[in-house]
Amino acid sequence: MRVEIEAGEEVSQVIVRTVSQFEDRPVVELPLLSEAVDPDALNKLSSARFDSTSADEYTVSFDYSKSHIFVNGSTSIVVSSNQPQQS
Repeated sequence: MRVEIEAGEEVSQVIVRTVSQFEDRPVVELPLLSEAVDPDALNKLSSARFDSTSADEYTVSFDYSKSHIFVNGSTSIVVSSNQPQQS
């Protein structure tokens, strides 16, 4: 599942909302994002890019809940399963 990050959105909130949709679970049932990554650091990276035309792009990937998260700069988030496929 891929979602675009809009200017002014906090990346951490987009991640939690997207994982909730992807896993079909209410946000309140997800673990704290801070158990997987520093949400404040992600938000600062993203806001720095929107605040400056010369900010470097970045990528961050990590596991959160039952999903693998790939943040492509402050433009998009890709969520995929981190669970093994059952045969």
